[in-house]
Amino acid sequence: MKICWFSNSPLSSTGYGNQTKLFTPHLKNLGHEIEILAFHGVEPYTSPYKWEGMNIHGRGFHPYGMDVAVPTYMLTKSDILLSLMDAWIFEMSVIKQARWVPWFPIDHDPIPPEVLEKVRYAFARIVYSKFGEKQLNDYDLDCHYIPHGVDTKSFAPIPDAAREIGKDKIGIPRDRFVVGMVAANKGYPTRKAFEQNLMGFKKLYDKHNDALLFMQTWTGEGGNASNSIDLIAYCRAIGLQPGKNVLFCDQFMNTTRGFPDPYIVALYNAMDVLLSVSRGEGFGIPILEAQACGTPVITGDWTSMGELTFSGWKVAKSEAMPEITPQLSTQYIPFPDAIYERLEAAYQMRGNQDYRKRARKGAEPYDIEKITEKYWKPALESISNRIETVNKLKAQVAVPVQSGKAIEVKEING
Repeated sequence: MKICWFSNSPLSSTGYGNQTKLFTPHLKNLGHEIEILAFHGVEPYTSPYKWEGMNIHGRGFHPYGMDVAVPTYMLTKSDILLSLMDAWIFEMSVIKQARWVPWFPIDHDPIPPEVLEKVRYAFARIVYSKFGEKQLNDYDLDCHYIPHGVDTKSFAPIPDAAREIGKDKIGIPRDRFVVGMVAANKGYPTRKAFEQNLMGFKKLYDKHNDALLFMQTWTGEGGNASNSIDLIAYCRAIGLQPGKNVLFCDQFMNTTRGFPDPYIVALYNAMDVLLSVSRGEGFGIPILEAQACGTPVITGDWTSMGELTFSGWKVAKSEAMPEITPQLSTQYIPFPDAIYERLEAAYQMRGNQDYRKRARKGAEPYDIEKITEKYWKPALESISNRIETVNKLKAQVAVPVQSGKAIEVKEING
C-alpha cells in the first residue's frame, strides 16, 4: 500500500516529528511505500528531498497544510492520506477528496464535537490511547488502537555513575532532588498547566531546599503572550528563582537545533521524577520516555495520562477543576496542593529502585518494534483489504449508461 504520511517533518523536534521519525521507516520495512508530507519543519517552495529512502514534501501556505494535502496525495498516487495531527483542523474539502485515515489525539473528555464530526467521515480511524478508543466506541465509531512508541534500546536506564556524569554535562548539581518537566510552552492559557505545576513545586521547595526543577522547554521570556507563558516572569512572581531553584535548557538549542537523543536520555536519567500534570493529553510522549529510562512520573488521572503511569503518582479528577475549553469539551486544571502532595511522596521515595524497575517494565511493551508488529501491521493490512474490497465493489456495480460516446460509471464512496 502507498501511504502519504501527513504530519511534522521527521527532522523537527516536536512530538509529531518524533513519532514520524520512529515509525515511518518501520512501516516502510513492512513493505509499504511511504511519502511524507510535512506541514511543519519544511518551508514552502522546497522541492521533495530524500530521507531514509522516502520523499519528504514541503508544506504550502496554510498553517496545517490543507492547501497541499490533496494535491500531494493525488500527485503521489497514494492509497491513503494518513495524518498524524489534530483532526479538528481538517477541512471538509480535504476529507471528501482523499481517503483519509487520521491517527489522532483525543485530549478532552468527552471527545470535542468538532473532532467527532470530522472523524465520522474518515475512511478509517486510528487513536493512540485506550481512553480515545473508548470515546469513539461510545459513539459507535470503530477504530484501530495504535499507541505512540519509544525506542527502548536508546531510551533506557543508565548506571548511577553515568547518571552523575550526565548531570554534570547538562549543568544539574549532583546533590539535588531533581524534578523535571519536558513540555512545549505553546499556547495561552497553557495546556501543560505550567502555572499549577510551578506552584506545586514552590511548596516542595519551601519545605526541601535541595529540590530543583529542570524545565526542558522555551522560557517564553519576551515572547508573545498569546502564544506562550513567560515562565521566567511567572517563576519570579511566585517566589522561585530562575538559575537557583529552577533551571532551563539551553534556549538556542531548544529553539533552533533541537536536542539529540543521548542528551534527552541523560536528562531523563538525571531526574528523580518527571512532573507532567497537564490539563489534557492525547498521549504524553515524555511520560513514556521518562519511564523507559527508569524515571517515575507524576501525572493527572484523566484522558490518556493515567493509562501511561506505570510507576509514580496520579492527581485524581477530584483534585482538579473542570474547564470547558474553546473546543466545547472538558479539560482539567490541577490543584497545586495536589501536585505538591505527589511531589512530597516522590521526594520521600527518591532513589527507590522498585519504582525505577517498575517504570522501565511498564514502558517496554511500547517499544517501536513491538508496536509496529502488534498494532501497525494488522491495522494496515485491514485498511488495505478494505480498499481492495471497495475497489472490487466499484467494478462490480459499475453501470454503463449510454451518453453519446462516453460511458458514465456509478460511483461507490470509498
